[in-house]
Amino acid sequence: MNGKLWMMRAGTLLAGVLLTGLLLFAPTPYVIYKPGLATDVGPMVELAESMVAEDSVMMLVTVRQTYPGPAEYVLSLFRGDWDVYRKEQVFREGETRKDYLSRQSVIMQSSQSNAIQAAYGAAGVPYDIVHEGVYVAQVIAGMPAHGVLKAGDRLVEIDGNPVGKSEDVFALLADKRVGDPVAMAVERDDERMEVELTVGDFNRLSDQDTDSAEPRPGIGIQPADRLSVEPADPAHRVKIRVDGIGGPSAGLMFALEIYDQLTEGDLTRGYRLAGTGEIDPEGNVSAIGGVRQKVSAANREGAEVFLVPEANYGEAKHWAERIGSDMLVVKVGSLGEALDVLAGLPAK
Repeated sequence: MNGKLWMMRAGTLLAGVLLTGLLLFAPTPYVIYKPGLATDVGPMVELAESMVAEDSVMMLVTVRQTYPGPAEYVLSLFRGDWDVYRKEQVFREGETRKDYLSRQSVIMQSSQSNAIQAAYGAAGVPYDIVHEGVYVAQVIAGMPAHGVLKAGDRLVEIDGNPVGKSEDVFALLADKRVGDPVAMAVERDDERMEVELTVGDFNRLSDQDTDSAEPRPGIGIQPADRLSVEPADPAHRVKIRVDGIGGPSAGLMFALEIYDQLTEGDLTRGYRLAGTGEIDPEGNVSAIGGVRQKVSAANREGAEVFLVPEANYGEAKHWAERIGSDMLVVKVGSLGEALDVLAGLPAK
């Protein structure tokens, strides 16, 4: 009897362990966006001759992605600062997590270049643009490059011709027809690779009648230039070092930090500053995703002022009020507007 009772208890315990494991770790088709980091960009930006104040704090904010089991998915339905997406809403067709991260890294590189140009423009620093290569930003599923090239690959040659800019890619493929061969040399992880592709038809990706439609030849990649921004005065050269953060939304904060290091005085005026926004080389600030998560992250780290693109202002302001934050939420449409906002703050 005691043996049978022990076996029943052991079976119940095992079933409980298995059920717990399923609830916690069984895969689901979802991605959850949660509040991520709010971290000072100062240590990430290096300037040969910096004039930034030692105690200046400007924080970029991020969204953390998780891949939930059933229990975490259910919990997410009750969290206002968690957003749930189906994986196909986040990942491109055929894209792996590694591919996604590589794509976000390429976008981050472009964001940094834009931030440097915007800051130089605002500070009156003359500079030149140097092309450092063309990289694959995206591979389109169903096209010839899918499964052969990856986001982050550097494009070196097409049919023996060197590739220096994105325009070269389009020019070298412009006369290709569906079915034509394309010989490419690429670099991946510092190793050169030779690949052969056959030009495909973008119409095959749609539901339209491809037999009657005009062919749309291509290999299925989105190229992106990697640019180096070189100031006339080497003392103004900027290096940005970021690990584990991708995407474009830190552009505004990088631009503000660079401007702060290029100019005299403390741009933050003693406040703990956080913010988000994609930026272009002219300093225009555009909308980003995950604004509630970013407001929560900034509030958690004690930010006193939060800069946000105009398109995200309503949601950011509402969420800050809902969580009881004392942060001053301010909308900006450009780097110039952000500088004016900060200049108008009373010094602490």
